[in-house]
Amino acid sequence: MSLSCNLNLLNSALAWSKGVKNGPVVIDFPAGWSTRIGTVFTWYRAQKCTRFLTLKHCAETTAPFFHQFLLVKLTDGSVCRFERTGDPGARTNALSSIGSTAHDLVQTFDAEPLAMLRDQIPINEFSSITFSREFDLLDILAICYAVHQGDRTRHYTLQRFNCYFFCWTIITILTRRVAPWRGLSDDSWDSVTHTTISSIGRRSSTSPLVPANQPPIIRAFSILEPENPSSINFLLDRLREELRKDVSRDHVNQQLEKVLWRYSWDKTKLRDALFSHIKDVALMVSESNLNSPAYVLIRSAMETTQYALDSWASDLYEKERRILIARQFEHELRTELKEKGSHRSILGRLRTIKSRCYLLYVKFAGRRGLISFKEGQRHENEELGVEYDAVMRVLDAMDEEDRRDPDNILSLLREAARVDKSQEDYWQIWEEWKALWCKWVWHMVQEELGDNTWKSLQDEARTTEQSLRVVINKQDIASIGVKEHQRTITSVFEFQEHIRLMIHHHAHLVGNLGLGSETQVRNDIEVAISQTWELVPSDHRN
Repeated sequence: MSLSCNLNLLNSALAWSKGVKNGPVVIDFPAGWSTRIGTVFTWYRAQKCTRFLTLKHCAETTAPFFHQFLLVKLTDGSVCRFERTGDPGARTNALSSIGSTAHDLVQTFDAEPLAMLRDQIPINEFSSITFSREFDLLDILAICYAVHQGDRTRHYTLQRFNCYFFCWTIITILTRRVAPWRGLSDDSWDSVTHTTISSIGRRSSTSPLVPANQPPIIRAFSILEPENPSSINFLLDRLREELRKDVSRDHVNQQLEKVLWRYSWDKTKLRDALFSHIKDVALMVSESNLNSPAYVLIRSAMETTQYALDSWASDLYEKERRILIARQFEHELRTELKEKGSHRSILGRLRTIKSRCYLLYVKFAGRRGLISFKEGQRHENEELGVEYDAVMRVLDAMDEEDRRDPDNILSLLREAARVDKSQEDYWQIWEEWKALWCKWVWHMVQEELGDNTWKSLQDEARTTEQSLRVVINKQDIASIGVKEHQRTITSVFEFQEHIRLMIHHHAHLVGNLGLGSETQVRNDIEVAISQTWELVPSDHRN
């Protein structure tokens, strides 16, 4: 860490700001980014060459802090050194969560003077990174600007936002920019949407006894038209059509672009990224099918389904009652119970059965069907006395709750079929239907689309992942206690794991010294680097 800042280095930086041009430059942005006003921009414009392909992650050999910095090799052979130091006059503040003033510095060396300096001051080279395309010094300055925009990262803290963090942030973001998994191509997105909608369509069943684990909307359509498994396809086709548009792919890529660490590109976060867009698409599809021929046909089919449900509920009750009476009669013969006691027992069981019938019926029939069923059974209901009123209160409450439950989609569809369009509650019912349709889309399409997008991204990354070359120096990196192998990395994901290993090692040291929680320090640094990525000016993110 660079709390024990080289005073000569800092004094040289301050001297540069006064006009001495052979020392380090303090990186700051007093007038923001777009104005290109400030000392560091003056320095940038004075450089003969600003392009580079290679940089090295290095550290001084002086214990205990092993100050880290970056050496950027420009294409003309000269080298720029980027580093962060703390304020030597505010060391106590650097131990606090608020931190002290951070001095981010850059200095240019000719190749020959640099070699002379390295002979005088030994350094360790942890890694050497060669990119698949050229970058400009402005790309690094843009990252520095983003670091300065963060409320916490603009300050220097010994535990978190020190010279290590400064180096990790720059190399992680630069390597992220050459990652082939930046987003999905047109062909890949078409394949993802086709696979998603086709998979959902195959889940519908031709049997009226649709498995309970099927999505509620598919169960509803399967019950309504058991001989027509494609009854839901008119909605799925529209959904596919909307999702395949460029705006959908662009939305996905914009969401993916925000993510820095590939390890965090899990299915859950991808589904979350798709949430708002799928919601809008679902509403659009729902509105467009309000008066479609297919929907009108389904509304007609629902009217006949109502009669079938009425018969089903009545038959269920009668069947259960007959079974109960038969069993009770056998029980009477075996135990020789008195008739009065048997009658009470039967009546009690019938009450239970009828209550269960109501619960089942309301699940499918909705408010209007429930009222019809209750009216049809009024005589028997009255015999149940006070318990009937209690059951009705429970059922009424369940009825209201079921109207917000995806499992009651069939009820809402049937309700829509029985209400005249001119009535105001038709539109209320239609809004409820749209909400349930969209809820199904959110949970099902969002999950399926997220999974398929994730798989497609993995496939593309595997085929085109060689976008950089990183040489890890085992001996040098072992000098700070990091256990790494001597190896060459060509995968951005693998290199990110190398950076995370260094972060974890640093957090472990902080924890051992009693300066903070190891887990909290590790998470804070990784999150801060991610937030810095989001703050990088847009023209330096591609």
